[in-house]
Amino acid sequence: MTTKVCGKCKTEKPLDDFHMSRHHSYGRCPRCKACSVRTGEKNSWEAMRHRCKGLRADHKKYYADRGITVCHRWQNSFDAFLADMGTKPTPQHQIDRIDNDGNYEPSNCRWATRSTQERNSRNCKLSHEDIPAMFKMRGHGLPYSRIAAKFGCAPTTVVSILKGKKWKDISLPLMAARQAKS
Repeated sequence: MTTKVCGKCKTEKPLDDFHMSRHHSYGRCPRCKACSVRTGEKNSWEAMRHRCKGLRADHKKYYADRGITVCHRWQNSFDAFLADMGTKPTPQHQIDRIDNDGNYEPSNCRWATRSTQERNSRNCKLSHEDIPAMFKMRGHGLPYSRIAAKFGCAPTTVVSILKGKKWKDISLPLMAARQAKS
């Protein structure tokens, strides 16, 4: 039986335990199936590195052109990234930079849900205090467009918040309290 040594775990295994891929002929270390398993964490790590390289025009203006980089420790080591970040709490979590002008580094990254990331974007002008105020304004009969103008967001955003589709951790309890009063 023909065997091969895995480039990562350094164990000798039968050829059937390896993925046959064109990449191996380009100098990449052959990895056994167990060592080349794709995880959500690994996908996040690779996507983070790819975004910061600025190879795609749609990523370049948001990352490379703004000077956003991946720290040296994480740049070439998935194991270091995983040791610092740990595993995702759920498959829905994604890597998030706490300071959007900061780099991808242990002190500035966390696993976050999409809704948390949306609130942490450069475009978001809303705060936790704004959500109850929106409910109050709508309760007084103000149209969505006036509420949106007050908070500097789109009317569709106001509708999504008041229907409990965005900022759920704040809007859903407010909706429940409102229904309990009715």
